[in-house]
Amino acid sequence: MKASRYPPVGVRSYGGPRARLYGGVAYFEHANEEIAVIVQIEHIDAVNRVDEILSVEGVDGFFIGPADLAISMGLKPGLDQTDPRHIEAVNKVLAAGKRHHVPGGLFVGGPEAVNERIAQGFQFIGLSSDEGFLRGAASAALKKVIRDRKAI
Repeated sequence: MKASRYPPVGVRSYGGPRARLYGGVAYFEHANEEIAVIVQIEHIDAVNRVDEILSVEGVDGFFIGPADLAISMGLKPGLDQTDPRHIEAVNKVLAAGKRHHVPGGLFVGGPEAVNERIAQGFQFIGLSSDEGFLRGAASAALKKVIRDRKAI
């Protein structure tokens, strides 16, 4: 955790160019108050050690990578997993987050899943990806062109 904070709290480098980009010395004086450490839970080994991970002082949140987690469990990758083992793993991480008062998030594939995850208690959610939105829009546009051409 010390590598994520500036002295005297941690050992993070001042990084001249970074400091200049964010306000020079003024940035350095308050940066430790603004830095958030979000750990990624993307492997079944992390799920199995989630209490140990989330009990580390200074962890501000967790984010589950559902596709990577699935792969580590021998499942096919994907955002909105339906395999009971994956669901159990995600629920285990969420429950640990609630016990340790560490907010959590994850990626989902569609807007319906966003609302489901909010209801479960996730506090930040990534909806698809830029690539997913671009692919979806391009596919929809191509289908419209093909459909309109057939109508001519």
